[in-house]
Amino acid sequence: MCWWGAAATFGDLKAPTPSSIGWTLNELAPLVRANDVNVQMPFLRDLFVCMMLAPVLVRASTAWLALIVSIVVVWSVSGVHVPLLLRPQILVFFIAGMAARRFGVAERVARWPVVLCALPFVALIAPRLWTALLGNAFFDAHPYMMAAFDMVFRLASAVLFWRLAWGLAGSNVADRLRGIERYGFLAFCDHLVLLWLFGPVIGLATGALGAALYPAYLLVQPLLVFGVTIVLGQVLMALSPSVARVLSGGRLGRSASVTA
Repeated sequence: MCWWGAAATFGDLKAPTPSSIGWTLNELAPLVRANDVNVQMPFLRDLFVCMMLAPVLVRASTAWLALIVSIVVVWSVSGVHVPLLLRPQILVFFIAGMAARRFGVAERVARWPVVLCALPFVALIAPRLWTALLGNAFFDAHPYMMAAFDMVFRLASAVLFWRLAWGLAGSNVADRLRGIERYGFLAFCDHLVLLWLFGPVIGLATGALGAALYPAYLLVQPLLVFGVTIVLGQVLMALSPSVARVLSGGRLGRSASVTA
């Protein structure tokens, strides 16, 4: 936060700047609303809330889980703000994961053809791109419809990428993927900060949104972030393995065989 805040305040970085003490405190610890910059924090905060509810949810009957999911779906689509959860759809997918485990859905999906799992995603990606091109005005004009569509699209995406993950886990590249997976949580934590800081610099070469080279920048963003994250992780392990373990969710500072 200090990096991009200073760069936006004293430099030319187009990013939110501290406007009040309350805004700054909420950016550090998202208690009442989602952050403007570090969007990973609200996700982790809501995930911790879900984990606190997990002992009750895992013992609930299927009928009760269905009722809870229905209530939370309506809550999420309605846009009503209740600070208990900043993004209530996270609880929907948290319970969906429990249901998938309870009914063996994950194993069944792993046996489905990839093409079958891709069909819902492919069918929904076209309208999703079309609405994105229409801009924020369309989203503001149809908030409930877009919120509902977003949840369905995320579910279709989850099924496809879950199936792809199962396929990769049994492939020849599995061991190499486990080696770089150690940096996954650190990349999750730092990717948006890196994009805020270095994205505008790279944009000087590719041009702004709509420029001919801009799609290339979007395509290489994951590689750029992961490359910087690996270097950052190596530096952290050399300077302080304990800090590296904390920032990587326990993945770094240990051998790849242990974390795999």
